[in-house]
Amino acid sequence: MRAKSPSELLLFGVGVVCTISSIYVFLFILYLLPYLFLDIQYDMPGFISYFREWFIHHRNLSGYTLAIALMLPFLLISVLLGVIARLINNYFDQSISKDEPAELTPELRREQELRLKKNLSFPVLLLLLVALAVFGLYFVHYLIST
Repeated sequence: MRAKSPSELLLFGVGVVCTISSIYVFLFILYLLPYLFLDIQYDMPGFISYFREWFIHHRNLSGYTLAIALMLPFLLISVLLGVIARLINNYFDQSISKDEPAELTPELRREQELRLKKNLSFPVLLLLLVALAVFGLYFVHYLIST
C-alpha cells in the first residue's frame, strides 16, 4: 500500500465530515417530521419556528406545503453532502483498486461485483419502500382530510 499525500488525507477528512454531516442532517429531518406533518408540539429549535411563521405570513403557506417547504432545504443539504461523500469514496475505491494486483480473473471479478450489488441493493430497496409507504400514508391522509 502506498503512502498517502497530504491532499489525499485532506480529501479523506472532507469525505468523513460530509458523511457525518449528511447523516446528522437526515436525522434532524426525521426529528422534524412529527412537528411538521402531524403538528405534534415539542421542543423545537427557534429558527424552525421562525421560518414556519415567516412562511405562513409572507408566503401564505399552510399544511403539507408548509411542511415540505421547511423540510426541503435540509433534505437537499443532506443529499448534496451524501453525494459529495459518495464521490470521494468512489475516488478512494478506484485508487485502491488500481493498487491491488490483478489476480482475479474477469469472471471472478464480475461475480464479486454482482454479489456486492445484490448485498447493497436490498437496503436501498427497503429504504425506498419505507419512504414510499410514508409518502403514501401522508397522501392518503391528505386525501381524506380534504
